[in-house]
Amino acid sequence: MTNRMTTNSWAPSEELLKLYLEKLKAEGLPEHVGNSFAWYFEKLCANETGVIREDDIVPVEPSALRHCDDLSSFAGAGAAALGKACIAKLNGGLGTSMGLQQAKSLLNVKRGLSFLDIIAGQVEHFRRTSDVALPVLFMNSFSTDRDTLDALVEFEGNPGGIPLTFLQNKFPKVLAESGEPADWPANRQLTWNPPGHGEFYSALQHSGALRALLDAGIECMFISNADNLGATLSLEILGYMAENDVPFVMEVANRTPNDRKGGHLASTRDGRLTLRESAQCDPADVEQFQDITRHRFFNTNNLWINLKALNTALAESPDHGLELPMIRNEKRLDPNDPDSPAVFQLESAMG
Repeated sequence: MTNRMTTNSWAPSEELLKLYLEKLKAEGLPEHVGNSFAWYFEKLCANETGVIREDDIVPVEPSALRHCDDLSSFAGAGAAALGKACIAKLNGGLGTSMGLQQAKSLLNVKRGLSFLDIIAGQVEHFRRTSDVALPVLFMNSFSTDRDTLDALVEFEGNPGGIPLTFLQNKFPKVLAESGEPADWPANRQLTWNPPGHGEFYSALQHSGALRALLDAGIECMFISNADNLGATLSLEILGYMAENDVPFVMEVANRTPNDRKGGHLASTRDGRLTLRESAQCDPADVEQFQDITRHRFFNTNNLWINLKALNTALAESPDHGLELPMIRNEKRLDPNDPDSPAVFQLESAMG
């Protein structure tokens, strides 16, 4: 798709927004989801694209980052902080591209074990060997929640009233031609999209999971994708955060030729680190975007968050949330039907 569609021919944004708020209410979604969608939709109606131009960023040099090998001295502090740590898994994706109409994490990986089986085994092993009841939370989508709970029925769960799962919300897809809510009578579930992983923070807060964690004395969360089995809790990073009162850490890695079409780390002109995803790349900047010698690092989506700092940021944020940068994804309403209408999916990223 072209990434160059505009909204100039749409009806006034106030009229369109009413249609979306009605759709969200009819679906039973909470008010804060409507507030968040409205904030991004107003940007869309103002012809904002979420594009990050090459002229507005500079590459990140290796000297600007801490190397994991330099953190070995913090392992002791990490071990001491284990009782205040938890892990979270992003588990909203379906395995449809692999022929599975269930959560992708239910795919068999080896010896009849799924991603979920292995994650549960990793957590149980960690609990036994560390003598710490490490909490684990899964952020599921409406499509994966039931499957996940069924698969984990024999898993011991979390201590202290901390939920095992919480739900990511969803946004309505926007018809690119008219700005109206998409409709698809053959399958109305296709008229909704996940709001991106950036919605994690709001979902954690409004589900009550964040408060439950804080009440249990949990202060640090390690987040990763459910299909990344190599993403295990690092005592070195945990200790580094605890010793230095660091609110947020992102694990990044060198891009390879296979990563050239994916997002990368960059620095804004005022020195702030940012992410640029493929949907945020201007067509004129594709060559630089895919240059792995220029933009060397990608986000592994292994993130570490100080929950007290997150709670403060959320408490101080407006009704629509943390105001993470908009990602305007242009898709077909039915991903398997190239003749279905063009839509915008409004999303945000965690980083």
